[in-house]
Amino acid sequence: MMLALGMFVFMRQTLPHQTMQRESDYRWPSNSRIGKRDAYQFLGVGEENMTLAGVLYPELTGGKLTMTTLRLMADEGRAWPLLDGTGMIYGMYVISRVSETGSIFFADGTPRKIDFTLSLTRVDESLAALYGDIGKQAESLIGSTLTPDYMLMLDSRDITGNISDRLMSMTLTDNRGFEADQLDIELNDADGQVGLPVRGAVLTVYIGWKGFALVCKGKFTVDEVEHRGAPDVVTIRARSADFRGTLNSRREGSWHDTTLGAIVEAIASRNRLEASVAPSLAGIKIPHIDQSQESDAKFLTRLAERNGGEVSVKMGKLLFLKAGQG
Repeated sequence: MMLALGMFVFMRQTLPHQTMQRESDYRWPSNSRIGKRDAYQFLGVGEENMTLAGVLYPELTGGKLTMTTLRLMADEGRAWPLLDGTGMIYGMYVISRVSETGSIFFADGTPRKIDFTLSLTRVDESLAALYGDIGKQAESLIGSTLTPDYMLMLDSRDITGNISDRLMSMTLTDNRGFEADQLDIELNDADGQVGLPVRGAVLTVYIGWKGFALVCKGKFTVDEVEHRGAPDVVTIRARSADFRGTLNSRREGSWHDTTLGAIVEAIASRNRLEASVAPSLAGIKIPHIDQSQESDAKFLTRLAERNGGEVSVKMGKLLFLKAGQG
């Protein structure tokens, strides 16, 4: 946890800010004096503001839904306790401004990159507000506004309606690096009528909130189907379809007088992936580096560790991003 505003937790999966500016104003009014410096009087603390800014990559971090949640909190017109991961309490803050700029859009208009700025202003606090009302505020915010929603495609067919009454649980495990993401679905098969998908079938999952556009979380290849009971339950386990055998094939090669971005672009191209490299990393100079009996996956992982980055494959894209920034 980086910060928490009420029950909203700032972390990699939600809103990993890259800068945090804290500004305090102290009131010192003055009176002019003839032949002397102005006379000042301290009247106390003035405004105290916190500004959080950064970049979201919805394929790895929070996205539009995260920003919507913050806007809903701002609409409540309430102050929320702000504390950091060490337990330090900053006080009660209101959300005074939310700004987001989307860029590099998908075909459906969803941004691949979101620059955001969140402005918080400190207000007078009470112990009751700090310690007694957090749960009540979260309950009224979440319970009255957001309901989870999903859509599931089998190959090119929407099967959401077919499983909605049977769905017991759906768990999406988003792994880092080159470990495949995993989708686990449990269905009630008390009547024995569930049609089992064949191994190798491709599931596409979209998740989000009712009333908002759902976000595609990727394609998953079915590799395990388990039936157990009673009561009869079908478990379908699928793994990310993004990983190709070529990424794990050992290679020999050397790179001379180039940049980190150029290396990632070349490796993405030969594995038929689209590269996405953080601008702060793309220009890093690489005088020389060898890839000796090393797979592209291991070589990229080594490059990421050396240069403060994280690498993964999501939805056909090779992502090479700044560590902690999604």
